Amino acid sequence: QIGGIGSNVALSLSSVFLLKYVPIKPVLVTCNTLVLIILLAMTVMSKQSTVTWLMSFFVISNVIFCLACGASAVYISGMLAVASMLTPSAVKGFVLGQGSAGLFATVISIVTLSIPGTDPVQAGFYYFLIAALSLGLSLVGYVFFSRLSFVRNNTLEKRKKYRLRLCVDTTA
Repeated sequence: QIGGIGSNVALSLSSVFLLKYVPIKPVLVTCNTLVLIILLAMTVMSKQSTVTWLMSFFVISNVIFCLACGASAVYISGMLAVASMLTPSAVKGFVLGQGSAGLFATVISIVTLSIPGTDPVQAGFYYFLIAALSLGLSLVGYVFFSRLSFVRNNTLEKRKKYRLRLCVDTTA
């Protein structure tokens, strides 16, 4: 646990520097796509028999998990950067959406484990499958979200530029 927390903090801090030099949209789309591919790989791996390659499976699973944690840390930092550009009322909606997503993941985890006659491996398969579908929907949602006129017209960054332009125009 401690190593996971440390790497998340390190990657979150490094993503602050990354987002200074790289546009935010490609970073978010790349991270979301990478985690989606990882979840799909883990979904397929959950159905494989690992009796003959147990140690290799263990190593592959840990490497995949580390990649997913790194991409998730950068993705979360990027989403918080997007939220910081929104107006206060939009930030409330963002935070509510984050809370709803956490509740959704918890409920799905409980439901997949509580299906009668389902073994934990089968529950894990359904959990990974639902997570991959949810992540795919979030990727599509983000692409559409960034194109909405509300987002383009109601970001604090645009308002600041507009106010600066007004200030320059009124003093000239």
